[in-house]
Amino acid sequence: MAAIAYVSGDENLISIAEDDSKDIHCETAKTAFGIQIPEGETTKSYIKANFNNLRTSSKVVLFGLAYGRGPRSLAKQLKVQGVEDADTNYAKRVIESIFNAYPKLHEYMERQRAAVYNPGYAENPFGMRRYFFDSSSKSVMSAQERASVNFP
Repeated sequence: MAAIAYVSGDENLISIAEDDSKDIHCETAKTAFGIQIPEGETTKSYIKANFNNLRTSSKVVLFGLAYGRGPRSLAKQLKVQGVEDADTNYAKRVIESIFNAYPKLHEYMERQRAAVYNPGYAENPFGMRRYFFDSSSKSVMSAQERASVNFP
């Protein structure tokens, strides 16, 4: 997940990725699921000891977003992970929490989706391009948007 931090340019994600004392999935679990860390505890140790299932669920969310999953798909995956009250609205709130904490991640994903339409290709940090085509099929265009987010 460190790669998405650098590609998106989100300073908050980058600072977590560069801090060996932090775990990106523990930090995002705290953010996404609203976990309060008691005074004197570190996020990493507290989450791993008490909410490791939500740490795993935060992986589902972060990787899901990176691979272009939406709220409905994420809700299904969260249910598989044992988050019983995960429905589409719950997943939307979790995604919103992630994007509020990491706004440049959201901006990056929106730019990647828009690139499908204009200029018609996504470009990764190494200059490689993936070209897309215009289609009247909404499912084809949605698939290309997901591919664009995932390309770098």
